[in-house]
Amino acid sequence: RAFIADLVPQGARGSAYAVFHTIVGLGVIVGGYTLGHIWDTLSPSAAFHLASVGSLLGFLILLILLVSDKRGKSLQLYHQKYT
Repeated sequence: RAFIADLVPQGARGSAYAVFHTIVGLGVIVGGYTLGHIWDTLSPSAAFHLASVGSLLGFLILLILLVSDKRGKSLQLYHQKYT
């Protein structure tokens, strides 16, 4: 949530948080159903492997977004707040 506050202007934060939490909620519902189905039909190991691949993919997307920020805005804000 702090990352959203750094990226979105103050007047639009309420909408940004609403979109963020909607996406997270839908992801939890769909992910739980999907992994439960994989757990029951394939194996518990397959469900854990798929979850770990999803986590790695999310990490890589976040890393790409941080590095490719051409303006450097998010990194500048981080350094201003924490250094």
